[in-house]
Amino acid sequence: MDPKKILLVEDDDIIRQVYQHFLEKSGFLVYTASSGPDAVSYAENEGFDIIILDIIIPGFDGFHVIERLRENEKTAKTPVMVLTNLDDDKYVKRATKLGVAEYLIKANTTPQQTVDHIKSLIS
Repeated sequence: MDPKKILLVEDDDIIRQVYQHFLEKSGFLVYTASSGPDAVSYAENEGFDIIILDIIIPGFDGFHVIERLRENEKTAKTPVMVLTNLDDDKYVKRATKLGVAEYLIKANTTPQQTVDHIKSLIS
């Protein structure tokens, strides 16, 4: 069975490397992006089993990325997990309205717990 393909969208190099390490160690094939435009481009061209997305990223924010993904036939049904430090109900509600599969707070979730959430969403 082919490994599940994940797009990890995170602009902080260290955080991106940590999560990429945990995901690859768990058998996922990981692609990374550090900006909104790159995330949308990769998602439309590559096709992923799930997209892990920070909200505060360069270019345009994660909410705009989700909106763009939902507008495109090829990416409309791709599950999106938000992984951010924006711990406020208004952001959670907005993400939920856009159909995210899960909304995790980085400060409250270890990389391994994040991997476990991903596995439960796409296995």
